[in-house]
Amino acid sequence: MTLFFNIITGVSMFIVGIILKIFPPKKINFISGYRTYLSMKNKETWEEGNRYSAKMLIVLGVISTIISFVIYKTVNPKISAIISTIVSLVLIILAIPLTELHLKKLFDKDGNRKV
Repeated sequence: MTLFFNIITGVSMFIVGIILKIFPPKKINFISGYRTYLSMKNKETWEEGNRYSAKMLIVLGVISTIISFVIYKTVNPKISAIISTIVSLVLIILAIPLTELHLKKLFDKDGNRKV
């Protein structure tokens, strides 16, 4: 496998994070943006959830790309793309609980900012 297949998921996460950071969804919707029960409570939770999840995608995308590059250089090429994909998927999934924890630190269950 080529280096491209190893790093594409991490690079994609990074690019999506940059796009969401530059062009966050303006209105709460069911099509784009970070959509969970808490993030869709009100405009403030929506904006914070999308801001933080974009940041997480950027950071985790960089981490995924670095890990995938190391895997590419050190592991059998026949399985390195599979391992890199699994690592990237774990990191993508990790972005959700990290963002939810962040929102729960800032807002109560009704979406009101904690003092």
